[in-house]
Amino acid sequence: MGSRLFRSTLSIALLCMLVPLLALGITSGALTNRASTESFHNERTQQLTLLCKTCDLLLDECSFIYYQTLLGDEAQRALGNGLTRPMPYEQLRYLQSFYHSLDLIACSRPNMHSILLYEENPLGLTISSRYGLVRIATDPDKGWYDAFAVNRDKRSFAVARDIYGVGKVLTFCMPTARVLRREGVMVFNYTLAGLEALLPADGTQWFVLDGDGAPLFSTRGAEPMSDALVAEILSMSQGAFVYPESAPSKVLYQVQSDAYGWRFVNVADRAMISRSSSYVIRTMVFVTIAALLLSVMITIWLTRLAVRQEMTKRQLRLREAEMLALQAQINPHFLYNTLELVNWRAIKAMGEDNGISNIVTTLSDLLRYALERPGEPVPLERELEHARRYAELMALRLGAIFTVDWRVDGAARGVPVPKLILQPLIENAIQHGVQPKGENGVVTVAISLSTDVRLLRITISDNGAGMSNETLDALRTQLETFDGLQYAHIGLFNVYQRIRLAFTDMASMTIQSALDIGTRIDIEIPAQQQKGEDAHANVP
Repeated sequence: MGSRLFRSTLSIALLCMLVPLLALGITSGALTNRASTESFHNERTQQLTLLCKTCDLLLDECSFIYYQTLLGDEAQRALGNGLTRPMPYEQLRYLQSFYHSLDLIACSRPNMHSILLYEENPLGLTISSRYGLVRIATDPDKGWYDAFAVNRDKRSFAVARDIYGVGKVLTFCMPTARVLRREGVMVFNYTLAGLEALLPADGTQWFVLDGDGAPLFSTRGAEPMSDALVAEILSMSQGAFVYPESAPSKVLYQVQSDAYGWRFVNVADRAMISRSSSYVIRTMVFVTIAALLLSVMITIWLTRLAVRQEMTKRQLRLREAEMLALQAQINPHFLYNTLELVNWRAIKAMGEDNGISNIVTTLSDLLRYALERPGEPVPLERELEHARRYAELMALRLGAIFTVDWRVDGAARGVPVPKLILQPLIENAIQHGVQPKGENGVVTVAISLSTDVRLLRITISDNGAGMSNETLDALRTQLETFDGLQYAHIGLFNVYQRIRLAFTDMASMTIQSALDIGTRIDIEIPAQQQKGEDAHANVP
């Protein structure tokens, strides 16, 4: 059977894998180039969009600082009626506090070098976060003022420039006339090296231009753009790419900021697209070879797995047939009717409900639960009811030699479980644990859900006779092999085999025991709440 199954599985696996791969190889020539080209274009556009959003966030932060500062009381007090001399002492104190606040804002922002606030005044004074109150005429850094003089009518503008002793910076300016109703400007200086670090390092050239096409910053070592190339960029639509006439070997991508008008440009070699196609083809060849090898390995594994599963299924069908044969020998209705007859005879004899009728009713319920719809899972609540009836019946039989401590998490009541997994374990704890001890026996039933509500944990423990290490090791071996298992432990084995058949490796059972101390059995099975059940109701 194994060799035939291997050959058939191998043939099916090779057929299912080779036919699609062959069809894919025939059509890959045309499709690969198209797919890789589209992927390359989409990747460029996505990176530009991400860069655009990053810069928009940077400029939005500047706008927030601009409005927060100009509309705040601190700026109003510092500027007073203007920066003039002689300046009142109170205003000087406010000025000192104000530029310290600006310095704190600038130092807390990455890549921000300084903030300046200028309001036109006869003395040409400017408030700087770095140097306090400075005069434009004597300040070596006055390039921002020259840019403001040209662009004072704009809502905002940016220029790339050098600051003596600092290096290259990007200056973002926002005139103050529309807020303070007085001519002035708020200046934000960013170190260019920090902004260049935002650009991807992928071997292509990245540029950031203002709305008019003037360069702001770019990849280090990037070649300056020609006027013809800039003109083609200004004529491009949002998110488009072109093969520029001024640079035929290049492909040009552009995304423009809606809020500030900045243009984000990527210039890549067209050869990169064909290299991407070649990489895809080589990858397909490698995948084809790997798929052939993998198909053989999977076939061998599947064959072995199928043989094991077939043997397991045969054993399971045999056990089910044996169980059904035993059940077929018992007529449940006959048992129910007989027990009901005994119940009514007891009531008639005693004249009322009594201990005998209660025992008969409990026994009838136990039989009904055990025999109806075998194999179907039930809510944990029903399994608990059955286990409690059994414990009550055993307490009537054995007397007060033991008690059962129920510790059940109410959230677990709706979890479906296989039938008859609690009662055999409680029976095992009573008969082999607390009954030999003779008195003060305690059987503890603890049921809870794991923290992630994926596992149901069941613990049955007793303070009874326990087992020696040798007996415990032998029992564990017998549970795994069913070799030499004694009748006394058939219920334990039955529970273990049924949870393994129902949940495979997701279920586990562990047994711990110590002589004259007691035994503990821990079970873990997957938990799945039943629909319509209140998972948070309490279970006594």
